[in-house]
Amino acid sequence: MEWSRLKNIIILILAAANLMLAGMALSTWQREETARREAMDNAVALLEEKNVSLNWTPEEMSLPEMEVQRDQEREDVLAAALLGETEKEDRGAGVYRYVSGRGAVQFHSNGEFSAAFPMGEFPLDGADPAVHAAATLELLDFQARVLSVTSEGERTEVTVCQLLGEAPVLSCNAVLVYEQGCLVSIGPARRLNGTPYAVEGEEPCISAASALIRLSNGLLELGDVSKTVTGVEESYRVSASFSGPLRLMPVWHITTDTGSYQLDALTGELTRSTPAGGESG
Repeated sequence: MEWSRLKNIIILILAAANLMLAGMALSTWQREETARREAMDNAVALLEEKNVSLNWTPEEMSLPEMEVQRDQEREDVLAAALLGETEKEDRGAGVYRYVSGRGAVQFHSNGEFSAAFPMGEFPLDGADPAVHAAATLELLDFQARVLSVTSEGERTEVTVCQLLGEAPVLSCNAVLVYEQGCLVSIGPARRLNGTPYAVEGEEPCISAASALIRLSNGLLELGDVSKTVTGVEESYRVSASFSGPLRLMPVWHITTDTGSYQLDALTGELTRSTPAGGESG
């Protein structure tokens, strides 16, 4: 048999094998997709049986579980960016305070921080307090989403939540206080105190269909009556730590007609959220 003819036969055999493998993969995907749709339809039907309607399209969780190791050298840089040249004080138990003529900022090992400023050091100069607050927190590696702005007399409070990319970190909030047109304090506050990194061997998230079932069961366990799910946002919750790294747990932040909730994407546990989107109570 000529080599060219044999080569063509081999090519045809390989092509047929590839087509067969592709067909098997497509068939597997179709079965999995059908099963996923059926599970989602069943979960939606379960909620509808309990008179809970959905104004959103359930999607699979895309956020990975992450950890954050404290970066104390970066805190030195951030303090200087906020206050200029500072003196650093070790207050023990992982607490460091930085002081200059512009004010003071204090960092804790679990990400909590606070700051105080003399009147006039951080004036608004006509800026919107929400814009000024977000710009100030950028100096501390804190990308902010403004949750609320409240004013009474010459005092204004801006409450914000930290973002990691587009995802809010529900446990990392800050309150910035303005008096007579000047920023005078930050706190209570918490921030991610380092650069997040993926967790090795992370646990898989439950499916969106399972999340809906857990939501239905969780509302029943909490004794809450909700009629409409108005929105869901992929978010993070910080697992507290005073020694090791902080752990960022993916959650669905669910808003209903009667309140908001956090649904743990790993365990399916449903807990209530505070109005400001902080720790569940």
